[in-house]
Amino acid sequence: YDKTSSGALAYLALAGEIGRPGLPSAGPETADSALLSLHDTMVQNLGIAHSNADLETLNKVAAVLAASRRIDLYGAGMSGVTAELLAYRLLRVGLTAVAFRNSTMAHEVANGLAPGCVAIGFSISGLSVDTVQFLKGARSAGAVTVAVTNRARSPLSEAADFTLQASGLHDRPIGGTLTPIV
Repeated sequence: YDKTSSGALAYLALAGEIGRPGLPSAGPETADSALLSLHDTMVQNLGIAHSNADLETLNKVAAVLAASRRIDLYGAGMSGVTAELLAYRLLRVGLTAVAFRNSTMAHEVANGLAPGCVAIGFSISGLSVDTVQFLKGARSAGAVTVAVTNRARSPLSEAADFTLQASGLHDRPIGGTLTPIV
């Protein structure tokens, strides 16, 4: 069991899922096979993300983040959870970051963005209208914009100065159940 925050969350989610009604009793074999399945899925997803990584772009984004005076992150739904996790990690290393999952609030606060700021939009599809509008507004205010998406060619990517492709559009989905439904 990984004691990091994401490892602990995955461990707790797995425990909750293998105990859900309708599954065979959560004995040691069921728990072990579920844990192995989760491990394999996470390793596969990390491998996909690694193969899609553009190290030059990643280094440029890291430099922009390190030099920024403010970082606003936005994502709707589960992408918002990812935005919140990144904001937390950026705060832990001393950067000023805040995540929004409410589009109205994100747009109202984005008027304070300016040169020297960074805006990051998260959307698996790259098609989320509110996320695209968030990046467009941030870019027009002079902020550096970053899209994190599974679709390299998308309206979100067009609204961004940099695009980080997390996975391929048709790769294994991130959402859904952690364990196979029996």
